[in-house]
Amino acid sequence: MIEGISISFLLWCVLFGAAGQFLHSLIGLYKLCVDETRDTKANFDLKRFLISLLMGASIGGLCVLIFADPLSKTDIMGIISAGYVGVDFVEGFMTKKSQSIQ
Repeated sequence: MIEGISISFLLWCVLFGAAGQFLHSLIGLYKLCVDETRDTKANFDLKRFLISLLMGASIGGLCVLIFADPLSKTDIMGIISAGYVGVDFVEGFMTKKSQSIQ
């Protein structure tokens, strides 16, 4: 166990990271539902949604290395923001790399 990092602190960070990605997914789903030219059921991919939540949780878990226990309100918003934006960064990076490999 790393000094200063407890299991409860890690779980809170993971939860906040996943919450940030869930918020991002909700906004994306709202945009999908508002667009009348798209079929919502055909464009919603459950596997991608679950993987993105897992990635958000992982990014939140990495935030344990940045923030200290106890978390302030600003720290919580930072972790939620990292989960929100971090998955976009990873997906963009992987898309760019996969295009250069092909």
